[in-house]
Amino acid sequence: MKQKFYTIATIVAILSIAVLSLSACGRNRNENGRRQNNALRIYDEATGLPIRTLTVRTSNLHTATIQQAAAAMNATWQERGEPYIFQVEIQDHPWHDWDGTEARQTRIKTELMAGQGPDIIVHENMHQVHALATSGFLQNIYTLIDEDPNSSIDEFFTQALQAFEINNGLYVFPLSFGFDYVAVNANLPQTFIDRFTQKSSISFTEMMAFYLDLMDAYGEEFGHLEPDGFAQLSSLFTMRSTINEFIDFNTRTANLTDPSFIETLELFPRIYDDRVVLRVGQGGTPNMLGFMQDQTEEAVFFWFNIGLAHFDTFFAAEPPTFIHYIPLTDNHGRLMISNSLGGGGKVWACISIVTTGNQTLAWELARHMVYAYTNPVGLSALNIVRGAPNLWGNRSFATPIMRSFFPEQPLRIFEHMYNEYYHPAFGPNTPRSRRMQGFTGFDDPANRTRQFTDAVNRIGVYNEQSMGLLFPLVPDYLFEDHLDQLLYGLITAETAAQRMQNAVSLWLIE
Repeated sequence: MKQKFYTIATIVAILSIAVLSLSACGRNRNENGRRQNNALRIYDEATGLPIRTLTVRTSNLHTATIQQAAAAMNATWQERGEPYIFQVEIQDHPWHDWDGTEARQTRIKTELMAGQGPDIIVHENMHQVHALATSGFLQNIYTLIDEDPNSSIDEFFTQALQAFEINNGLYVFPLSFGFDYVAVNANLPQTFIDRFTQKSSISFTEMMAFYLDLMDAYGEEFGHLEPDGFAQLSSLFTMRSTINEFIDFNTRTANLTDPSFIETLELFPRIYDDRVVLRVGQGGTPNMLGFMQDQTEEAVFFWFNIGLAHFDTFFAAEPPTFIHYIPLTDNHGRLMISNSLGGGGKVWACISIVTTGNQTLAWELARHMVYAYTNPVGLSALNIVRGAPNLWGNRSFATPIMRSFFPEQPLRIFEHMYNEYYHPAFGPNTPRSRRMQGFTGFDDPANRTRQFTDAVNRIGVYNEQSMGLLFPLVPDYLFEDHLDQLLYGLITAETAAQRMQNAVSLWLIE
């Protein structure tokens, strides 16, 4: 029997008896701080039923959503008459404590070696995943899917899952996925607009070549334009994304001396400019909304990577500054999943299931988590750190990993975004911060429904295409210094490639 999800009222009712967020020294731990054995049962005071517990390590950004999933799971148990009460224990790890990242990674490895780690890890970053997976600490989730009579691989968007594979196994499970889109400045010469609009997707290498050709042909007229309206094409951000397709995590090898990678590296210094480049230590990436409002006409490309901005990728704004939004790919044409966790609005969360925990129970909770992130209620929909809505559910154009939630979820998003930000009733005097510009045909509900449906169908086609990860699961320190030296002309592209090859290869085999 397939999994059944419950209404908000049912979830709220069950929360009062089931969902408790406990610290590591809570009542299901003994005096030594170790999780109690299942033989030493703890009983629920309200029902008298024994409690079965999972421990989830996460940041407080995700706590309420996990509690919602746990409540739904407990409701399912009550419905089918399970002789247990389900409870989730949250181990909070501050998402904003970047200085403590390395210490937390070391601690989780030590705990797992001692058999004292959590059942589920909700990742803040995934640099440690390869080491944990190859050391046997993480469960291959493909195995759990195969062994679960209520699961089938066909329930999920398999192309997205394949992008996260390590050693031909799935040790990181994305609860959602989505892509970045690139558009071109509508004020460029027609020959370059035609060149861009003939494409159905574009890679970083193609973007760099396009920009350089534009400067060669029209530099005097358009030389003031920045290459890109988000992370500059000559930045570490772009290089670390380009590097991904030259690393094989299944064989733990790198091929960064490949001529095509060297050719890409040679483009970086050509578009490097102190006025626009963003390197490590120079203040990070500019605010997307601020750039969109104040400087859009000063860029060749506009690159949308924030969830709410994707409305523009599917409907024509009046008047358009950028046109023809197409997905970003690697040089092999794979759509690149923007795997920036949480804040980017594409991958709401990635989880790993630990081999020393209750794997079957953890997988059951994971399925409920997909639903909870897709349909957050109450505190689940609120970013308690920023006091603003979370970028998942109705706040994101990401696709839930479960096929059954598509296409209803993006259709709901389009309607929500239209009603909140784009309705013609806002009028021409509405501040730009409200993104008030009208959209063609949106005054006709029937036409609006058709456009929404067409947009969802377009996303559906993308969801079946080959995919890779936008951000490689390797740390920046392996190549950031080499890129700096290349940009300043201190070393050649061949030398930079060889040094990156040496550093990444060593990291892969450690």
